[in-house]
Amino acid sequence: MAKRFIRVWNELDIKDISKHLIIIGELMGSCANCSHIGLDPYLDVCPKCKTEFEYATFTSEKDRGAQFVKMRNQIPKKVFIDYSDFKRCKAEAKARDFFK
Repeated sequence: MAKRFIRVWNELDIKDISKHLIIIGELMGSCANCSHIGLDPYLDVCPKCKTEFEYATFTSEKDRGAQFVKMRNQIPKKVFIDYSDFKRCKAEAKARDFFK
């Protein structure tokens, strides 16, 4: 049987993800921790804040699957997360903090 990628839901700490996430756009990435832009998507560490990238996500809905397969084979140690899930969880956490 051929192996395929399938999304799996895990309970993760959104603050931890935010501190160690590289957000990959069409051509380059940005650090979710310090917002440094123009990063090579294959970097393991942010050159500005020195955070280690443990997680990666793609902002583009278009060709996300192809991007994932290409990068997954080249950087297997990162955990790839869904950008829309990340944005939703981040907004929920921000709203909870606001109403405390």
